[in-house]
Amino acid sequence: MNINSVTAGEATKLFGSRNKGVNDEFSRALDKRLDEIRSTQERIKSKHGSFHKPITMPNSGGKAITLESIADRTKLLESVFKETLGDILKDRGIDTSTPFELRTGRNGGVTVTGEHPQKDQINKIFEDYPDLENLFRGISSNHHLMAAAEASEQFRNDYAVNPVSAVMKHSYLFDGSLKIDVWLRITEDGFTWDTETEGTNEAKDTKAV
Repeated sequence: MNINSVTAGEATKLFGSRNKGVNDEFSRALDKRLDEIRSTQERIKSKHGSFHKPITMPNSGGKAITLESIADRTKLLESVFKETLGDILKDRGIDTSTPFELRTGRNGGVTVTGEHPQKDQINKIFEDYPDLENLFRGISSNHHLMAAAEASEQFRNDYAVNPVSAVMKHSYLFDGSLKIDVWLRITEDGFTWDTETEGTNEAKDTKAV
């Protein structure tokens, strides 16, 4: 699907159908956001291609996909996710003054980790909007991919200097101990995507949107 020619009817398919409770107010907000995306897409389509579905990865145009292009696409998707979920949270009266975190669980579902007085209501959002849940998983996967690539790049750089030392330093790449955790923290001040790579002694990478 090309976002530049998407219709209002097609837009509802991205984040749930009207039969699943998308009200007129949310539809208007989504249409407004899609207009903003079209404008953004016009500026970047020459570099990244069309906004295809699945939309989590950039269109390579037959060329190699770079980390830079993935990072740019991920930033755009984060903006879409923030605006869309933000509207739903307001519509359902979710209190963001009490911070909460979202993660992809072992079963693949997006859930609140920890405690929140409206935890069940927040989890219900992703049951009602499976495409929004898929978008979260896509963004999370992109962060996971970028973190793994960065760890690999560090190994290659160190290996060029001292192969033996590099293998010892980056043994997590070979013994299965590398663990990458990605989550989204939501507060009344905004949305923050966090990535923590265990086994590398690297600090947490925080990205606010």
